[in-house]
Amino acid sequence: RQTDESIRRARNLRIERLEEKTLLAGNVTVEVSDGDLRIIGDDQNNDIQVIAYDAGGYLVRGEEGTRINGRLYDEGEGIVVRGVTDDIRLEMRGGFDALAVTGGLGVLPDGEVTDGEVLDLRVPDDLIIRKGSGGMDVFIQDVDVGDDLRLKLEDGADNVLISESRIRDDLEIRTEGGHDDIFLDLVRVYDDIEINTGEGRNAVSIDATLVRDDLRIEGGDSQSGDAILMRETSVGDDLRINTLAGNDKVCLLAVRVHNMEIQLSRGNDRLDLAAVIADRARLNGDSGFDIVGTTADEVFGNDLNDLEVRKFESHDAFVNCFDDITPEQERLSQDVNNDGDVTAMDALLIVNDLGRTSAGEGEQVSGSSQHYLDVNGDNRVSVMDALHV
Repeated sequence: RQTDESIRRARNLRIERLEEKTLLAGNVTVEVSDGDLRIIGDDQNNDIQVIAYDAGGYLVRGEEGTRINGRLYDEGEGIVVRGVTDDIRLEMRGGFDALAVTGGLGVLPDGEVTDGEVLDLRVPDDLIIRKGSGGMDVFIQDVDVGDDLRLKLEDGADNVLISESRIRDDLEIRTEGGHDDIFLDLVRVYDDIEINTGEGRNAVSIDATLVRDDLRIEGGDSQSGDAILMRETSVGDDLRINTLAGNDKVCLLAVRVHNMEIQLSRGNDRLDLAAVIADRARLNGDSGFDIVGTTADEVFGNDLNDLEVRKFESHDAFVNCFDDITPEQERLSQDVNNDGDVTAMDALLIVNDLGRTSAGEGEQVSGSSQHYLDVNGDNRVSVMDALHV
């Protein structure tokens, strides 16, 4: 049963649009059926937020003129949905869509908002997000998924940011054509992660994440090339990376795994490794002129029992994909919206700018006057800026 309550929240978690554009906003249908919360978009541009409301409810609201069940709510208002005992399923269709699924400040029984304590958004079973063509921004933070989290995003430039969340079974992310960016930060996955980026110039960044079983990443079969970066991440069993075609870059810093297999496939690729601990490692450069960069010390620490390195034409010193700057410099440069805090929203502002202002293949050279987007100071705005936040 669905309760339609017009409410206003103290925490505004909108996905900001960095350009003033005339967008034809659409309508989404929200309903609870057989214990599932179902949110279905249309072929226009939908901007939707699903926020934890209280222990048994979710706030669903539209932004940028998006209607909920045909109704246009005032800013910050929406409907509270209850009776969800199974999955949360979101099906977005055409247009460029934005989706945020996040925790909230929470509402006490007397109607007052909790004082600063974030309430996790809890999904009883699966969280499933599907998107047709057109591209999509997905922002997931402070979410506890009871079973699987699955995203299947079709053609278009897709940006996925998952932060400070827990998935109690598998995480699966599949994107198809278009330049796609995927960020995982402070995520705990109780079983496997599988990421498949499809064709296009793609970036995958995994930071401070724990995977209890396997992590598999397959890049796009495109000449554009992919970037796969991992830092301070632990994988309980197998780490398998296959970049397919293109001039790709893979960088692992402070990563612990049981078995590691990296296949760089076709193209002129670069693999950088530092402070990686593994029991077994297979590194294959395959075709093209490939470079492996390592530190002066033993790359794999003391736990390596079995190492095989094949078809790398050159050896180089390790190049840190994450800039060596002071903590204060890092904090200031990463505070994109200048609100005094460095949060996942700062990275998302850069992701949104790239997705909405890109006119071609190259990186952007300017950003919003309200936000400092050139985080790494190389005089351009690119996916690397978001990876540094």
